[in-house]
Amino acid sequence: MFFPWSNSKGALIGGISSLIIMGCLVFGAQQAIASGNIQIAGKIMSTEGCLLASTLDSYLVENETFSVITPLPEENHSSTTQEDLFFMFKISYRYYTLIGFLITLFVGLAASFITGLSKSQDVDPILLTPPIRYLVFPSYKLSERQLERNSMKELNADDLLPLKADATV
Repeated sequence: MFFPWSNSKGALIGGISSLIIMGCLVFGAQQAIASGNIQIAGKIMSTEGCLLASTLDSYLVENETFSVITPLPEENHSSTTQEDLFFMFKISYRYYTLIGFLITLFVGLAASFITGLSKSQDVDPILLTPPIRYLVFPSYKLSERQLERNSMKELNADDLLPLKADATV
């Protein structure tokens, strides 16, 4: 955990609100692409007119050196959109994870503040990330042996046995 004062209600509200908002964003953008409101230009798939390919061919055939290559004229490869399209639908899909994380974080923290913060002393320090753990609990030091004991608790054989026949339930 990064925030010891957040609570389960805030986490649930933040996660559900992020899921709903990101669902609207993703499906709205896909609908805009399917309806033709957003048109993504395709990539060039041929080498026709490429000066490098013709220079390379002449080098290999005639054993000449490479000449100075002039760049091809720039073409417009950007996406075209309508002006009245919602601006969030124009965002790249690569930002979806970041946007979803930020929505979850801020809505979850706000919901935690509204529903009542949990006390940082009530939180088990092992659940916090190490930098936050040492900020909230500066005197807390966790040794390697304590880590092993916390992660590998021994089970008693009696815990694994079924109930005895004479035991009353």
